[in-house]
Amino acid sequence: MLDLKFINPFILGAVESLKTQGGLTVEGGKPFLKGKETQPEISIAAQLGLTSSNFKGAMSLCFEEKVFLKMLSNMFGEEVKEITPENQDGAAEILNQVYGYAKTALNPAGYTFDRAIPTVVRGKDLQTSHGKLPTLVIPLRSEVGFIFIEISVHGL
Repeated sequence: MLDLKFINPFILGAVESLKTQGGLTVEGGKPFLKGKETQPEISIAAQLGLTSSNFKGAMSLCFEEKVFLKMLSNMFGEEVKEITPENQDGAAEILNQVYGYAKTALNPAGYTFDRAIPTVVRGKDLQTSHGKLPTLVIPLRSEVGFIFIEISVHGL
């Protein structure tokens, strides 16, 4: 299982970014291994590779559709009713901020993350995958639904 000292900066980065940029107050739930518990349906996810000289892995930030639309509405100051190619990059932007927060916190501890560019995937009942690595899922509950941080790393 991943060390809390490694995971906490990702959680804190998500809480802060979702609040500051997305206008969503979230609280963390109990982490679990992907596939061990049922997750609500997600419609959009931003993913990126986690690499350093010490380890490799991946992370995703996954949104229920209603949560993503609320976040975008808060960001844009007007109601957003659907996920489109024009607004889907909002997921990547939030993930970039989470990653930046975690890098700032973890690089001094010797993790030295490489640069990473997120990709966005979307669809009904979307399933994310991090290959064969076990994936830790951290649920974040907002007032409108869930966001999930997924992290898988080997070599730590």
